[in-house]
Amino acid sequence: MTVLKNFFSIWWKPVILYLIIYTIYLTGYIIESKFVVEFFDYILSTVIMITIGSAIYLLFKSRWYHSVIQMGVVICTLIWLFSYLMYYPNDFFADHLRIPEHVKFRSPTNTVDTLRPRTAVKFELSNGNQPGMYTYYLWYKPKERGQIYLKAFEITENIPLSSEEIQESTMIEVSTPADSIKIFYKDFTIYEGDWGKPYGSKISVYFKPIGKSEQKILEQNYIVEGWMR
Repeated sequence: MTVLKNFFSIWWKPVILYLIIYTIYLTGYIIESKFVVEFFDYILSTVIMITIGSAIYLLFKSRWYHSVIQMGVVICTLIWLFSYLMYYPNDFFADHLRIPEHVKFRSPTNTVDTLRPRTAVKFELSNGNQPGMYTYYLWYKPKERGQIYLKAFEITENIPLSSEEIQESTMIEVSTPADSIKIFYKDFTIYEGDWGKPYGSKISVYFKPIGKSEQKILEQNYIVEGWMR
């Protein structure tokens, strides 16, 4: 208890400890080390609470000037950190993924000719306004009412990609059966990964008739990137 009290009463000790952990944490982001960021994430949070606790302790001891210095250091450095992460986010998802050489992939196109008729089931993927944002086009003849939607997976480890978001955002209601091939399209976003870090994915198209189990229409492999929030 005495050691903790002495640590709290000497204002610069919590600040130095905080700055050391903060520097290591920020360096982890800069060098893109997932281990460092994840390991020091909880340590940084703990040290922040310790520094705030010391500031409150000094405030009650009428040493408000030291308390202000401590809180000022924490607030300023955290604002800088959040600003950095806003412009240089990194979720490390694609850092160690490799695109298999033995698998055939397609790349999303910049434009899709929707006026050219298709005579069979066809799926195409086009780029959106930013990397990680896409529009899918499906030429399909639904024989009954139901829902069309996508599922996406990272291809080497079969990791679901934005599973709930993609299924929800790509869902199209088919209210009436079609007599011929129709075009369906919708926008969606893949959140895993960062700009400039492409990786392999498999995108599956599903149709779920009302009251029945879902059916996979087709599946294709695409090179994709994640959208940086």
